[in-house]
Amino acid sequence: MAAEVVHCPHADDCGGCDFIGRPLSWQRDHKISELGSLLRAGGVSFPAIDFISPALNGLRDRLDFVLEEGRLGLAGKSRREAGENPPGPAFGAGLAAPKERPDFSGGTGSRIVDLLECGQLSASLGAWLEEFRAHLPRVRRGSVRLRVAPDGRRGMWLDFSNADIKNLLDESAWLKSWPADVVIEMGQRRKWVDRGPSRPVLRDPVLFPWFESRFQEEVVPLYGMVGSFTQPGLRSNRLITEWIQSEVRRRNPRHIVEFGSGQGNLSFPALSGGATLTACETDRLALQGFARSLEALAEKGHDLRAKVRIEAGDFLRRPPEDFLSADLLLVNPPRSGLKKFLDPLPQARGLESILSMSCHPESFAEDAPRMVREGFALKKLRILDQFPQTKHYEVLAVFER
Repeated sequence: MAAEVVHCPHADDCGGCDFIGRPLSWQRDHKISELGSLLRAGGVSFPAIDFISPALNGLRDRLDFVLEEGRLGLAGKSRREAGENPPGPAFGAGLAAPKERPDFSGGTGSRIVDLLECGQLSASLGAWLEEFRAHLPRVRRGSVRLRVAPDGRRGMWLDFSNADIKNLLDESAWLKSWPADVVIEMGQRRKWVDRGPSRPVLRDPVLFPWFESRFQEEVVPLYGMVGSFTQPGLRSNRLITEWIQSEVRRRNPRHIVEFGSGQGNLSFPALSGGATLTACETDRLALQGFARSLEALAEKGHDLRAKVRIEAGDFLRRPPEDFLSADLLLVNPPRSGLKKFLDPLPQARGLESILSMSCHPESFAEDAPRMVREGFALKKLRILDQFPQTKHYEVLAVFER
């Protein structure tokens, strides 16, 4: 159907969208078939796969582009087809962790397609990209994140070399040219740029409500930084949080252990019942944002702080101490999967359900057989197509003992 097809002026060159020009029905069938094949290869029985498509395009409120010698965009298709590591994440690839600095070494000439526009962006983010493109900083190479918050606040995270950061601070004119309400972060540590009356200086990260979740019928502001991990867009995230809230309420657990809580995006809908929750996360700055969001919700009359225990650590190597007290696990692992987090599963006799969310179907299909061997069955399976036109998708699953 013609209405199912997206056309893009950069389709012949840009490597960001693997399936551009393919009908949505073809993309749906392809993704369902791929996920089914991965699970069958691991010997996992599964129900009919539900497929939810929020929209054909325009779902992103956050972008990650590469700035290379005056070009701002994504890796070109010829480079990706040649098997080279593209300098920066494609649209569907999720968010690179701060330590995963793009590799700009090797090769000659520009590898970046200069994207004057992009249909993947929401209208507000598209307008922010247009404004930023009209006034690019003079640096040779680096990565740029642009973000628009639910309240319209705009932000940029500039991950440039130390020399380029120093030059921008010393010269100061480019940084000070932006309106005062634009938040600027720089470097791997996502330092906040204080553009006071004198030379701009880097300060400790400052938290703003860049994203939002839900608790019962309340919108919860999620505090973090421009450079923090969130889901890519608000529209898709509303479907995710509604799904979590519905599935948790259906099971009415007493205690939830959550792996990969981040700023609390899944935690707040999971708390919509009466359960307590242990939030396990590696990123300590994300947990600071979680704590600030708990305070913001308390200011609205819903004080959940006594119900939440926040733990920081590498839970891929060491499961949390109260794993065995949970009757529901909520997991949102990195692309590498759950690793040793599931080690206590054979002793977790009181555990009844596992809710899983994964942006990497390959690692999900590796973790699923382990849960099945320990007496759990895959009862519900959904693809949320929040990365249309790409090969990527989100997997939402329910395992029951």
